[in-house]
Amino acid sequence: EAMTKFSTDSFTMSTSEKMGALLDALAEPEEYEALDDMWKFIVTRMKRDYDKNKRIPVELYEAFTRERAESGNAWREAKNASDFAMFAPHLKKMIERTREITAYTDPGKEVYDALLDQYEEGMDSASIDKLFEELKAELVPLVDKILEAQSRREDAQEDALFRKTFDVNGQRAVQDMLLEYIGFRRDAGCVGETEHPFTLNFNSKDVRISNHYHEDEPISAMFSAIHEGGHGIFEQNVNPDYDNTAAGSCSYMGIHESQSRFYENILGRRRSFWAPIYDRLGELLPEFKEIPFDAFYRRINRVKNSLIRTEADEV
Repeated sequence: EAMTKFSTDSFTMSTSEKMGALLDALAEPEEYEALDDMWKFIVTRMKRDYDKNKRIPVELYEAFTRERAESGNAWREAKNASDFAMFAPHLKKMIERTREITAYTDPGKEVYDALLDQYEEGMDSASIDKLFEELKAELVPLVDKILEAQSRREDAQEDALFRKTFDVNGQRAVQDMLLEYIGFRRDAGCVGETEHPFTLNFNSKDVRISNHYHEDEPISAMFSAIHEGGHGIFEQNVNPDYDNTAAGSCSYMGIHESQSRFYENILGRRRSFWAPIYDRLGELLPEFKEIPFDAFYRRINRVKNSLIRTEADEV
């Protein structure tokens, strides 16, 4: 109810007649040309969003926001119960509401393309389909080839080294060590816990990242820390002049993910990344004192098919 209240109030203010009058005045050629480049961008972006969102009935937005919050709660319960049926009706309702809203904001546009434009401005599903087909043509045979070679050299004894219980408090300490190591600034950010790791920025001086810990799989939290830390570092380095404006958020998630995945995979899966801190890892999680560095290195670069996107390896 609180999420619905505050979100709807914010939506009502952002689509008010007063806001429209301000943006119309700033968009007048004489006023607009007097603005610097940053404020031209802000006015253009805000006016575009205003014109779209103004068409959404407030009652529909309020219902959508409430159902989205309820859906999130249901998802959490369904995930922990491994019961998709608990979540399915909420998902169906969210898809229906999203179609309704998109019909107002982007009439005549295919729903997926309208949503895609919010996250990767200018991209369309036809281009993504083409890209994915090209990737699949190379990656699917490559995965099969690697899995076959990997199965021939898998070591059951080495695998047993990772079948232990790893203290959650120790994992939290490892996360803190990793975030400091890669350069996430605690004077401009903090860390919390959630069911699914994510990053949230209010501005460049207040960036919040989260993590989730599994007693039987500590590597998951390590790489979540590096990945979300990469997102956080991106946000902490946005020009502070953009703070609290429409210019402060990135509309190109490909760029954002390239930064987080650069830290996670290009750096985080390298031997040279871990060599200086592996002893420290063993101090914080003593179970790793019994795991040779080479075994750890092979583990973090293991290829394995999975239905969980965020746990997927690079291939």
